[in-house]
Amino acid sequence: MKWMIPINNLDAIQLRILDEIVENSEVTHWVSGYAGSGKTIVIAHAIERIVRKSRSSKICFLTYTHALKDLVHSGLSDTAKTKVVIQTIDAFSATRDKFDFILVDEIQDIKEADIQRVFNRAKYVIAAGDPEQSIYLGRVDPNELKRLLGGAKKHTLKHINGLSLKTFQMATEILPTAKYIAGANVHGLGENAKVIKETNKKTEFLKVYKEATRISAVEQPCAILFPMHGQIYEFAKIIANDNGWGIPPEKVERGRITDYTDFNNFFELHESPLRFLGSNNGSLPESDDSKIIYLMTYHSAKGLHFNNVFLPDLTSEINLDAKWAHFSKEEHERRHFFVALTRCIENLYLSYHGQPHYLFEELPKECLQDFTPPRTSLFNKTKN
Repeated sequence: MKWMIPINNLDAIQLRILDEIVENSEVTHWVSGYAGSGKTIVIAHAIERIVRKSRSSKICFLTYTHALKDLVHSGLSDTAKTKVVIQTIDAFSATRDKFDFILVDEIQDIKEADIQRVFNRAKYVIAAGDPEQSIYLGRVDPNELKRLLGGAKKHTLKHINGLSLKTFQMATEILPTAKYIAGANVHGLGENAKVIKETNKKTEFLKVYKEATRISAVEQPCAILFPMHGQIYEFAKIIANDNGWGIPPEKVERGRITDYTDFNNFFELHESPLRFLGSNNGSLPESDDSKIIYLMTYHSAKGLHFNNVFLPDLTSEINLDAKWAHFSKEEHERRHFFVALTRCIENLYLSYHGQPHYLFEELPKECLQDFTPPRTSLFNKTKN
């Protein structure tokens, strides 16, 4: 998935912030900004610049999810890849290595003890994150993040290049408390979200799969996002059964590792583009050469953006997340849905069967349109 924006294509604010970080790298920096404003892009370019400026320095990049770790790795130059230790925060916490520079993305997803550990093991810290996108249990209280970052020099990205105005309007309707930066602007009006309404789950899921298969392409993967792992397996089982492939293997829990290897191999064997991505499973670079549809949880998709995103099973009895920490249950569901909506750059598909989820009902109607399948995507099953 081609995502890294060349330095010549950064906007003026991104370039100014990047220059300030690199030229004054011996203080703590905090890059903030709305979803889609390019925080990870700035961090990746900061890594490149620091590698060139401080060739003997020990540098580490940290984030919470394997998917985002792999995304950043795929965007770095070969030189930076050899110079920088790229880890999840869990892997970092299992070691005692110290570094000159530690760059942390999605810092709002990290526990308070781990943030303190980062500061104890780095001379200089560069952090990126937005407290409004906090959804993980047991992570730092958003109200405490500023205190933990001490006297960090805060930089705010103001141009939202990763969202269309329509998606932005939907996201802010769901989570009005998400702070929008004064003077910021959103690129392009964008398309209305396409709504798939069905009477039963099977028909809904088959229609989602058919459309995702139609529009996914090499270097343009689709992402189908669900709140829970169980929904992903239910979706996969319906697709496999309809195509006569049998029952797909379930994920395997190996201690703290969730293993989807057999699951992914099953769909590859049947020449289906479906792959689970997250928890160190699947590969973003695979979509550079193959037509891929990624299945992900809302959690695993944090920090990633796709041109085409599907949010199925937005049905009344579904909990978008049944647990909550610093927020009420309703606000936690809102935050999860907000994160899911803001993974989409261009084309968003929302679907449900029966009665819709109450948060779906709150989306602005002027941003929605009923989905009409193109003639080429009508059901003509192809069995292997």
